[in-house]
Amino acid sequence: MKRKVNTIMIGLLIAVLLVGCGKSSGKNKENTNKNGNIAVREDATEKENENIDENENTLEREEKLRTTDTLPAYKTEVTPLLKVKFTAQKKVTVTDLTEYWKGCEETNERKVVEKAKEIPDALITMLTEHVMEKNGVVALDSMLIRTGISEEEYVKHSKVELDETCWTDVIQVDGDNDGIDDLVSLTFYGGTSGFSELELCKGNGDGTYTLTDSYSCLRTSIGAINYEGINYILLRDFDYDTNYYSGYKVYLYDKGVLVDARRLSIKATDYEMDILQEESDFAEIEEIKTTLCKKEYPSILENSDYSIYGTAEEVRKEDTFVYSCDIDNDGTVERYNKEMFWPSTMWNIMHCSYDFEDSTLISDISNDLEEKGEKGKLYTFWLDKVGNQNVLYMYIVEDLDYKLYAFSIQKKEVFGVEKILAQRIEQVKELGLMRSNELQKAKLIEGISEIPEEVINEMGERELCGMILDSIGGGTFDYDSGEWTSTSDSVYSFDVEMFWVDKMYTQFLEGVSAITYYDDIRFTEIEEQTGLKDSETGKEIQRIRFRCNEKQYQYDAVVDNDWFDVGMIAYMNEVLKEHNSEKQLWVTSDGYQNCILFYETAEWAKEFEKSMGYALEQ
Repeated sequence: MKRKVNTIMIGLLIAVLLVGCGKSSGKNKENTNKNGNIAVREDATEKENENIDENENTLEREEKLRTTDTLPAYKTEVTPLLKVKFTAQKKVTVTDLTEYWKGCEETNERKVVEKAKEIPDALITMLTEHVMEKNGVVALDSMLIRTGISEEEYVKHSKVELDETCWTDVIQVDGDNDGIDDLVSLTFYGGTSGFSELELCKGNGDGTYTLTDSYSCLRTSIGAINYEGINYILLRDFDYDTNYYSGYKVYLYDKGVLVDARRLSIKATDYEMDILQEESDFAEIEEIKTTLCKKEYPSILENSDYSIYGTAEEVRKEDTFVYSCDIDNDGTVERYNKEMFWPSTMWNIMHCSYDFEDSTLISDISNDLEEKGEKGKLYTFWLDKVGNQNVLYMYIVEDLDYKLYAFSIQKKEVFGVEKILAQRIEQVKELGLMRSNELQKAKLIEGISEIPEEVINEMGERELCGMILDSIGGGTFDYDSGEWTSTSDSVYSFDVEMFWVDKMYTQFLEGVSAITYYDDIRFTEIEEQTGLKDSETGKEIQRIRFRCNEKQYQYDAVVDNDWFDVGMIAYMNEVLKEHNSEKQLWVTSDGYQNCILFYETAEWAKEFEKSMGYALEQ
């Protein structure tokens, strides 16, 4: 059972009872500025002026809170109304690539050979069956000939010139079936578009090779398959816009040149529809089902130039923001752009690109879906007028399958405990300690507001903000596996009475890693040893070894049952100082027994004190 940490422990951690409200010594009179605030005196001591600054910050903050308390506060509620999944019914289509590779003649200065030989239909049938099977790719890959050689050997034997930007995958196989091994390569010549060359260097029979065929393709994996005594070259195929694995390309060579090529592509011929979620109590749910329960949306999207717009949206093509709609039904119109992003590199895929003048709701909802395990890319969204509100629809695609979602979004004014929490969360957001996420804000309010109002009202600012910071940076802990997962890259909160004693410092370093990650601070090879004794003091210690950006470190923590040794925090600041001159770990408490860490600059720590009313410790 957890116990509340005593004031000695809290004081040891961060002196939590010392709120920045110091007073001047009284030896000198304080000057005031025209606003009645305490002014720094030139003849005062440095300590007096520090106290004056603290008083001024406190007065400013109290004035800000009084002003804020009179203003309305809001939270945004997003209610899922409908989720419909469309599962593609697939088949393999076969395309003759003769015209394509013949078109490479001028580019590659190669002689086109008419089809003296052809790829047999029986091979295409066999490959089609493998492509359509659930694990067919794995099975087919296991059949491929991949007798590779190094780039150095390839360059030496083929005399092909490769510069530093090139990447090549070479197999040694009798590619043209004349009884002599050839070198067949897929060479990527650099750049982001992935353009490559499929090249055959024909074996001369004396250990030398001559480049006899080359034509353009895209970077992928290469292999060969033997069917009834004949070797065929296979390239795994994919859709350039989606990076979706879509089948194989098959090539047949004769006398050193390409004579036949086929493309096997997986296509959707129909869709199976399933309603996965439905808010049956919503008055207009049947209208929403009529809108979304259609198999034709891929065609609708294509025919709409990949940007569907709804009955609640206004379109002004001449404006900076083309679309406008009251997305959260609060009476204020949001303005935005949306269009399909088409990739020009292999490392991007098509998706809906959007830009809002002043809203994060679409990205908030998308992130929330991703955190819940929903897969796919947003292709478009639109809003329809349904009943007395605007309803958001989202179209999300994964490979050939897609899902359609409907959401009711309501921005509501909050009062009482929820208002207090909403205001404090805004302070936390202003400090950059949580992303601008209306859904996360609503969840925090909902979770913490279950605490009785009288308890909230009796809390100090530290305890109230501490609860919010705990919720943001506490992460998730699997008590079965002992695995901790971060939930923030800006704040880390942990109970100093640790549950997983043997791994408490491993978890601590994982938490610190989460907030130092974007500053290129990495902790690896973490090891903990228990049951050791300090040779000088005789006290039990727990030894932690780890690497920070490849440099080895060791700390011997003093064992006190299941309590964390706070000296580790000071030690980590010494470690971090070696890798970053501007930032350090700053510490506070939630007023109970959680330690809250930030990895920030001294200037940021001053902003925190000014905003929150209490200082951070080092």
